[in-house]
Amino acid sequence: MATKVEFKAWPKTNRLTNTLCIITEKLNGTNSGLHITEDGEIACQSRNRMITPENDNAGFAAWCHENKETLISDLGIGLHMGEWAGKGIQSGFSAPKAFYLFNTMRWQGWEYRFKTPNLKVVPELKQVKGFPTEADLEEIKNDLMQNGSKADPELKNPEG
Repeated sequence: MATKVEFKAWPKTNRLTNTLCIITEKLNGTNSGLHITEDGEIACQSRNRMITPENDNAGFAAWCHENKETLISDLGIGLHMGEWAGKGIQSGFSAPKAFYLFNTMRWQGWEYRFKTPNLKVVPELKQVKGFPTEADLEEIKNDLMQNGSKADPELKNPEG
């Protein structure tokens, strides 16, 4: 019997205190989520609704279903949120479509282990303890302006 999967909104981000703040690149794509159930089924969602290959959002559900076995192996049971970004989704990107996982604390450095094509981790730009300073933000901004996107080296004017 298949597990019923329901839409789960991405929770609000808590305010920073004296914890680690990870600053990532803002990718210009579409927010996406992949549910992997205990019984080996998958379900996909956009920011606002459940999606299927027949009622898709920029091809994300189709990609998930085409890569179901390796996604289950790579990610395991749970809800995996990220950005579906790449050429043809939003303006500017020239890199192929890819699913960039948001949870950098869990996945950073794992990309070389992934068997799923175009499964990535959103690029980390800097880690700081507590609130980033104006100097931190200026450093990140200058790096993006000088060197372009970390996710798509061809993109010289990344979103942020």
